Amino acid sequence: MSHIRLSRTRNFGPLIPPNMAHVIIGLEPLETIRILHEYGNKETIFIVNSRPIYPLNVIAGDVEYPALNWIRSVLDELGQKLYWLDATPIAIELGDPIILNMIMIGALCGLPDFPI
Repeated sequence: MSHIRLSRTRNFGPLIPPNMAHVIIGLEPLETIRILHEYGNKETIFIVNSRPIYPLNVIAGDVEYPALNWIRSVLDELGQKLYWLDATPIAIELGDPIILNMIMIGALCGLPDFPI
């Protein structure tokens, strides 16, 4: 997890305070749900890659990965806006799955009123 804070007028520390994130980018759906609890609020915008990456306890069969429809509905209900992207296939088509990071940053930069 990384924190980025932008401000034109105030000097803030580098960490986002609890429940004060304006935007949460999730490279994986369940990861986004985990972050929602600590940093999200009703004004948070979510940009989420739709492809799950299964944790070891899911792979081992100890627990089930939550349904993607459930994750999507929770994020949609608990934030201001949800952008649910199928970004992994785009990254693969561009030549490397690691390009996913750049695709998600591109989506962030494309938000209305984003200051950069």
